[in-house]
Amino acid sequence: MNEILVTLDEYLDGNNWRKPALLSLIVILAIALRLIFIEISNSDYTDCFLLWYEQFLKVGRIDAYQEMFFNYSPALPYLIDVMTLFRGIPGVIAVKLIPIVFDFVAAAGVMKIVKIRYPKGSLPVLAFGIFLFLPTVFVVSSMWGQFDSIFTAFLVWCFYFLLQERYWLAMLSFSVAFCFKLQAVFFGPILLILLLRRKIPFYQFFLIPVVYFISVVPAWLAGGPLDELLLAYFAQFGNFRELSKAAPNLYSFLPATPPGYEVIVWIGLGIALAVTLGYVFLRWRKWKDLGQVSLGYDAAFFTLLVPFLLPKMHDRYFFTACVFIFILFFYDPRTIGLVLLSQVSSTMAYIVFLTTFPEVITRIAAVFTVLLVAGWVWMYKNHLHRLHLLSSGAS
Repeated sequence: MNEILVTLDEYLDGNNWRKPALLSLIVILAIALRLIFIEISNSDYTDCFLLWYEQFLKVGRIDAYQEMFFNYSPALPYLIDVMTLFRGIPGVIAVKLIPIVFDFVAAAGVMKIVKIRYPKGSLPVLAFGIFLFLPTVFVVSSMWGQFDSIFTAFLVWCFYFLLQERYWLAMLSFSVAFCFKLQAVFFGPILLILLLRRKIPFYQFFLIPVVYFISVVPAWLAGGPLDELLLAYFAQFGNFRELSKAAPNLYSFLPATPPGYEVIVWIGLGIALAVTLGYVFLRWRKWKDLGQVSLGYDAAFFTLLVPFLLPKMHDRYFFTACVFIFILFFYDPRTIGLVLLSQVSSTMAYIVFLTTFPEVITRIAAVFTVLLVAGWVWMYKNHLHRLHLLSSGAS
């Protein structure tokens, strides 16, 4: 593998046009792949996003916001609203172009992160290219038409700025991610670790509510109810009564709505909170290394373990974990097995929604997620051991 990379580096560095040409080819092929699936529709689109798109066309850009016809924060409807300007594009394509664009925004962030680790050579370009062809990436955006790539792209750039110790920009990126999806909070504990370690000053956390409030102002000024706009995420919590919406996590092994459902939900919330805070405490008081690899393990941990332990998760909620596990691989190549397990688990979960495959596939996917979690624990244990040996040698 190293010989292949050395040969590729020599070839790409042999002429100034070769690396831009490779990047251009990757972009063209990635766009072509997405165009294959872009006209495929599904119930998420017809029952939700298409209705939003048509509401803007029917009611008008301003008057539409007077009614809470969307069950998200308004940041995403703004983008769908913008796409109604392109009337010549079919609605399904117009809406899907949004997450497709953010696939490339996220890929650019991945490339920048890998370039921190490998400032010279072809690995950053390869990371950019491979990312765009990961099944969990192009299936969600172009085939499914879901928007997880938007908030995840901002989290990727948040992580890039954290590694660069540009904390204002990191907090701003996280705040924008939170405006698009509540699930951005899965990444949030890494910011708490850096707060406790006195890397991020506490006042920078005020950016989160400030940016969120700014994001709802246009909808509010257009006549939308301010209380509902501000509390949109609280309303989402009661949207359904199932322990798992086909998410390949612990709850996929249980009935969707078992006896004692409410108790199980609260126990699950408690366990997730306890594990998260316990890890934060250990990172604060015991596992104190804040190197790039350790932060990579943190990002993978929170985006993986939180949806694994939480009830009421959707099938797509491991999307962000797949991204950060992929990034972690370039900082610790021993984690290649985690990349493969994450891709298999999440892709299998997507198949259940996008096809007529039986729901038992979700339980099989959950087995892979259990192996993924166990693999992360094993790899992190080895990472801590290596850090201990390095510190012992230094002393």
